[in-house]
Amino acid sequence: MTNHLPRPRRAVLLALLPLAGCAATPDQRAGERGIGGTGGIADRGIGGTGIVGTVTAFGSIWVNGRRIAFDRATAVTWEGQPVGPDSMQLGAVVAALARPARNVQLLAESIDLRVAVAGPVQQLLADGGLMVLGQRVETTAAQQAGPPPQPGDWVAVAGLRRPDGTVVASRLDPWAEARGWLVRGMLESAEPGSSLVSGQRFLLGAGLALPAPGSPVRLAGRMTAAGPLAATLAEDPFNPFGTQVTTVLVESFLDGSGRPWTNPNGIILRGTPGGRGVVEARVNAQSGTAVPGRVGPAPGMGDRGAPAGGPGGGQVGGGPGRGPVPGGGPAGAGPGGISGFGGPSPPGGGGRR
Repeated sequence: MTNHLPRPRRAVLLALLPLAGCAATPDQRAGERGIGGTGGIADRGIGGTGIVGTVTAFGSIWVNGRRIAFDRATAVTWEGQPVGPDSMQLGAVVAALARPARNVQLLAESIDLRVAVAGPVQQLLADGGLMVLGQRVETTAAQQAGPPPQPGDWVAVAGLRRPDGTVVASRLDPWAEARGWLVRGMLESAEPGSSLVSGQRFLLGAGLALPAPGSPVRLAGRMTAAGPLAATLAEDPFNPFGTQVTTVLVESFLDGSGRPWTNPNGIILRGTPGGRGVVEARVNAQSGTAVPGRVGPAPGMGDRGAPAGGPGGGQVGGGPGRGPVPGGGPAGAGPGGISGFGGPSPPGGGGRR
């Protein structure tokens, strides 16, 4: 199936593509020296910053309160498939590998758009949410254009999981059925030929290695008459960048009761009940293991910069973002609008109607 990318308007290109004077060239990036991480100038071979979170504003993109610039050398993918920079829209969840450069705090080497679940809509819920591939999806704050998806449509859900397992969608996009289904969740149990992931039973293809129960995993496969059959299954770690980075900033939900919550990655989060937080963690140079430090509140849609007390602010806590700020634009008003159902499709194409 041919993928149809939304054609960026001139405003999108001006907003997204860094000007030559504002971003380092690949040669300049290779020549920078210093220490890795979020401060100072980093050598490409020493380390960088990994950021996993929601795109809340443009210019270039803002994720977890950090401005991430990118240039023509930046590899942009959507779940591993190459796409154009115009595919980055408000509400997308990205995993960006970035390093300091000459004229910008962070310049991305790679940006991967990630989904929590992609597959057929099975049911419309009474509260306005969806059931997608056995996953409950809350859509109240999701960015989308046109009418909402209907049962039988294939949809890609970008968002974060709450401790109760619900996926809180930040963005809904059409997804090509030909690409098969995909889900990120917790491996609850496994037996010969099948596994239980976030409440859904999946059939397992031959030869798949299984991590220990309680591990965060990413599965992908195709639908069969007997049920969803996984062709791939791999751990989905808190730090997906390994030893390429020295620091990671990861957005996550905090415990709804206000108590410490150990998420599927073993990271203990403390913060305001039910809030979203950004975990700042240092990465072990030998193992790639993330050692969590501060937890700050996550920015709201339209925000540029971290809310007070976010990473770098020193205050431990969580909570909803602040909402639009000057220059950030209102929620849902990204450059060029939002592609979605009934409009131009992002990579992967539209589901069947």
